[in-house]
Amino acid sequence: MATNETHNTGRKRLEPALYLALLAVLAVLIVFDRPLIVGDGIAYLIWADSIALDGDLDLANQAQKFAAVNTYHIYLHARSQRWASAFPMGVALLLAPFYRLGAWLDSFAFMRVNDGHFVSIQGVPFAYSLCTMLGSHLYALLTVALGYGIARRFAPPWPSAAATVAIYLGTPLLFYTTVEPLNSHVGGAFSAALFVYLWLRARYRPARGGAWSRAASWLAIGLVAGLAALCRWQIALLIVPVGVDLLLGRRWREGWALGTGFALLAWIIPYSWWRMFGSAWVVPAAARDGSTFLSAPVHTFKVLFSPIAGLFPWSPVTALALLGLWPLWKRDWRAACIAAAAVALQAAVNGTVRDWWAGSGFGMRRMTELYPVYVLLLSALLGCPARHRRWLRGSLLGLAAAGALYGVALFLAHLNFTWTNPWRLVRDTPLKELAYTFSREHWPLTWPVIKDHVGVWAWKKPGP
Repeated sequence: MATNETHNTGRKRLEPALYLALLAVLAVLIVFDRPLIVGDGIAYLIWADSIALDGDLDLANQAQKFAAVNTYHIYLHARSQRWASAFPMGVALLLAPFYRLGAWLDSFAFMRVNDGHFVSIQGVPFAYSLCTMLGSHLYALLTVALGYGIARRFAPPWPSAAATVAIYLGTPLLFYTTVEPLNSHVGGAFSAALFVYLWLRARYRPARGGAWSRAASWLAIGLVAGLAALCRWQIALLIVPVGVDLLLGRRWREGWALGTGFALLAWIIPYSWWRMFGSAWVVPAAARDGSTFLSAPVHTFKVLFSPIAGLFPWSPVTALALLGLWPLWKRDWRAACIAAAAVALQAAVNGTVRDWWAGSGFGMRRMTELYPVYVLLLSALLGCPARHRRWLRGSLLGLAAAGALYGVALFLAHLNFTWTNPWRLVRDTPLKELAYTFSREHWPLTWPVIKDHVGVWAWKKPGP
């Protein structure tokens, strides 16, 4: 591997570029966040309630507590006669301390804010969702910080900050750290970013102290991969190309440590399925009615290119990032293969599901967890050697900025379109949503939508 071209990451002080990137993301979180849990988020709220307050995986208590708002989130499974959920629990594990904090703050009168409004929509008062939202914000900032650490392996400070923020603004991560902060994508992106960061550190700066010290670092990487799988099951595939690389290099001890660390946490997944469904080998999304949910990856092309929910039409900055495979190949061809395999595997697995368009989500949300891989590739592209012409590097930075601006414009358009379109559509193609929102008739509605639904000014009573 060509480590001599990677940028020094052994700095003892934080860099201004990192501060600016974090401040930019923090400003976005404050302006667009929403302490009201709806949709799939209620399923994760139910998990958080069970794990944080009951300390178990038994959802019977939650079935009573959330009965008024539970529509599809949990159900009594016919075979096991236990309450079951088709949603992963990992994000609830990450947010459990914040949920407990919310339960404690709820005992104070000043936190009892519009109880009727919040309980009627999400099943619990304001303090619970506020604290979990703030916890989600913390993980979002940590994800960006890890992204910057990843980028600094391949680019100078300011291009690294540009790559980190451009991918954040230009992908669905923007939406799922603000408008729907309790969805699993934040926990998934955080754990995936930590996995990629630790993998790169082990790759370019192996632990000192001998073979067993290196094995210990790979054990930690495996544990993080297990956490990622708990947050979003399909992210477990991130470990595959990394593990294959270790085996091809005959690094048996590190490969064993990676697999062991993964198993130490990932076993919770089949165990929870056994408790809920009576079998450890199920497809949770199909367990309710026995329908066929998985197939061959026949929808992979749609996952990438469909105007309804495809990755590239909704997040063109990711297409720009993929161009970074070539400069990364010249630096470290094995790392380039691993990055390419990570994207291909996620596209393929998301192309196997029946609802490949990811329901009523924003963009191709199921590819959001690849945030650190996109950052890695975009930073490799922006950090091209200085011998290249300045106009090329400037053009690439301009394209990254354009991808970020497009993501922000589409984000605003989706907010406007979702809450004002007379046809009650939950989504349309990007161009149609942009045309609708930025028309003379509908653009003036954007600020009232923001003021009533998102942002710190709407905390006390955000619109449903």
